[in-house]
Amino acid sequence: MDRAAKWLITLGGLAVILCMAVMILLMVRVAWPLFGNARVEKVTQIDLQASDIVAFSLDDYQENAYRLDRQGRLVFIKLQTQEARSSKVLRQNAEIVYADADPQNLITLTWSDGITSLEQIEFKSVFDEVGNRRIEPQHETLAMFSGQGVMRNLMRATDSGRVVVEQIEDQLLITSETEEEDLFGEVERVTSASSVLLPGLTDFSLSRDGRDLYAGSGNGELVVWRIEADSEPSERTRINTGSPIHKMTLLFGDESLVVASDTRLSTWFFASNQFVEVHRFEKDWNGARQLVPSFRDKSVFVLRQDGTVSQFHTTTEQEAVRLRGDHELKQIMVNHQGQVVIGQDVSNKFWTWEIYGPHIEISAGILWTKVWYEGYLEPTFAWQSSASTDDFEPKLSLVPLVRGSLKGTLYSLIFALPIALLGAMYTSYLMDPRWKRFIKPAVELMAAIPSVVVGFLAALWLAPILENRLPATFLSLIVVPATVIVGMILWRYAFGKSKPGREFVRILPLLCLAILFSVLAGDAIQEWLFAGDFELWYFQAYSQAVDQRNCVVIAFALGFAVIPIIFTMSEDALSNVPAHVTAASLALGATPWQTLRKVVLPMASPGIFAAAMIGFGRAVGETMIVLMATGNTPVLDWSIFNGMRTLSANIAVEIPEAPIDGSLYRVLFLTALILFALTFLVNTAAEFVRHSLRKRYGQF
Repeated sequence: MDRAAKWLITLGGLAVILCMAVMILLMVRVAWPLFGNARVEKVTQIDLQASDIVAFSLDDYQENAYRLDRQGRLVFIKLQTQEARSSKVLRQNAEIVYADADPQNLITLTWSDGITSLEQIEFKSVFDEVGNRRIEPQHETLAMFSGQGVMRNLMRATDSGRVVVEQIEDQLLITSETEEEDLFGEVERVTSASSVLLPGLTDFSLSRDGRDLYAGSGNGELVVWRIEADSEPSERTRINTGSPIHKMTLLFGDESLVVASDTRLSTWFFASNQFVEVHRFEKDWNGARQLVPSFRDKSVFVLRQDGTVSQFHTTTEQEAVRLRGDHELKQIMVNHQGQVVIGQDVSNKFWTWEIYGPHIEISAGILWTKVWYEGYLEPTFAWQSSASTDDFEPKLSLVPLVRGSLKGTLYSLIFALPIALLGAMYTSYLMDPRWKRFIKPAVELMAAIPSVVVGFLAALWLAPILENRLPATFLSLIVVPATVIVGMILWRYAFGKSKPGREFVRILPLLCLAILFSVLAGDAIQEWLFAGDFELWYFQAYSQAVDQRNCVVIAFALGFAVIPIIFTMSEDALSNVPAHVTAASLALGATPWQTLRKVVLPMASPGIFAAAMIGFGRAVGETMIVLMATGNTPVLDWSIFNGMRTLSANIAVEIPEAPIDGSLYRVLFLTALILFALTFLVNTAAEFVRHSLRKRYGQF
């Protein structure tokens, strides 16, 4: 029987270790692709059946392509058969001087007769009754404008009108047309014209709403103008970058400008009304011929001077991938999803590269260092997995979550450790044994309360009470201990010594009186010092709001959940000190308190320390209480008056919204791995300390 029990226990232990190993491997396997490099899946050649092509692209399924040649002929091609599906000539008796196309297949064409047209090409997916899909290519001319510039023009069409920018050498002509509807429903078109000058103009870019115009020069000047319909363009900023500018483009969202100069590729955007250079790439830089922004993330595809193509992610400041063809490439385009690069080489052959890089926006720097995001005044740690629009990228810094976990754990242990440890000392050694039989099970019964119930009561009952009585709460931390100590001293002098082990019976009335006094005095102090509103005073004094669900609530709620485990383990450790050791101490004349402090506590210290560390692990891993009793805001400061977001609560909040195998999904698995590693390291360190304490005091 003993041998069978031995093998059963051994197999059970091995099974636990195996399960833990499988869990760790699963989390590592899911999180590992976050740090992998983007790769090129395949390279294929396609035949677009022309050489003088000014614009081209593919649909998202890589089944159809379009090409637009210099004579204005638009042809849709089915790639599987290399046959033309349809063709049309956009304009007669004119040639295309310049074409400006983006991955959304929105093309601004500058014609030889001064006409500027805005063309939209779509590959629409159509499904029949049985679910079979086919692609229907469509073309629409959105707007046309008769202007003066024949070098390079840009047009933007909005709901209220259109904006056209024409280049004539170093001058940019700006024409704004808006449509206004009067009270009788008649539409009136209002046109305004203006111009700006930039000596040595090399390139310019226009935002999609037509309000911001960016221009760069060979002298290194970078200028931004704000375009208003009824007024002259106003210069927002003028900066000398220190290096000749050759190419520029706006990233997805139109907040950041990518500038390619002689010395670097850099990203600029406005922060606190200052146009600042935020990210830069200088390593192995040899200039750019063409910039194509991705409409999937904050990356840009760069056709380098040597004919190779690089994809740079601006936020991570890393080169995600580099492509090289058999021959030097002379122009490129990216499909709408940003996963296929189409390039035309010097021999007029077209090649496609399919890029697999689903997590290029994630790096060690993004997760653990300060990052300067669009719209932020400075680099910061931020967690924001989604935004109101797709224009803004997710922010997935883990620093606020780790700090939030440590913050909640710290405040809960500050509340729980003194109560649990002092309660264990009194119960195990000083309390009347007849009362101990009831007190210890009652405290242990606290652990049976579901954490969701504790979180519910803390959020809906405790938080509103504490919100109105914060001064009273902090006052009670001083008044209650002082009242108990002074009251017991006065009791001793008034009535002498009484039978030990029942002191807590006399303490209970004192506790009630101390709490009542704290509430009354706290309300009076709030009325006297803070004009009846502590939260308003705190906001005016420190410019920080006092959240209703803050760390004060967490200290009480999470501390309430941690107290039973620390109390039980500490009480067991103290009670297991051999009776002959304490008897010997008392026989030598030591008082019970001296025996407890100098004999019992040192011998029980390994168990007490283990109890504290297990309580730490319990607090770090708690989910429901911090999920319900805090605002779940990933803030960085240690203020006790606001909430936080912990690692465990973040997993519970974000996992329903995380697409499988997406970046957020894998980051959450990484979060779980970090949480496991944190508790594992703490428990391992605690075991070493406990072993050291046992070795030191075991001789007694």
